[in-house]
Amino acid sequence: MTLLEAHDYLDLLIDKFDSAYFTTTEKNVFLELAITEFINTNYSGFGINERTRSTLKGLLNSDTLGGVTSTTAIAGYIEVTEDNIYTLHVDVAYNGQPPVTAKAVKVREYFDNRTDPFHQPSENTPTWSYASTSGDSYIVLNPVNNITYINVTYIGRPDLADAFASTSSDSVFKETHQQEIIQIATRKMSANIESSNYEVQQEEAQKAG
Repeated sequence: MTLLEAHDYLDLLIDKFDSAYFTTTEKNVFLELAITEFINTNYSGFGINERTRSTLKGLLNSDTLGGVTSTTAIAGYIEVTEDNIYTLHVDVAYNGQPPVTAKAVKVREYFDNRTDPFHQPSENTPTWSYASTSGDSYIVLNPVNNITYINVTYIGRPDLADAFASTSSDSVFKETHQQEIIQIATRKMSANIESSNYEVQQEEAQKAG
């Protein structure tokens, strides 16, 4: 289903509610909101439910620094891309050894462990957490030295062009999921109208009083 077809489908559903006209820009805003809700809802069962994993598989992405067989040390952090909404796992290699999966920890625990000789992670049991500076977000590793490879696997938020591509094979969602997203958008659009009508009624009631 293309984005234009999605707009037409929205028009059809909204017409059934005798709702107001929405511009293309407004439709896109509600579709974006619907995509976010769709992802969040399905992510809640991602680790335990095969159906939700299948639903979101088109959103799996990865970012890599260094190389699996490289022995050249790199920085112990990797920038979080804007489309990364859920980090699934972080793999890291030290001194060209086989990668291991780092454990996610809270920010405070990450920094506490860097100075705690009794709880410091090792190259066999590394940890990771988030950090930010100058408005940019990063995934930081511990231990931080001698890293030769970092790979971050995450669920990426698609733009509308990818969610409703010109051909079904290019879309990150199956058509049944696209229809579900449109249904969510329709619900949000209708709720928005009802909310606006309620506010108008309240204002009129106050004026009449």
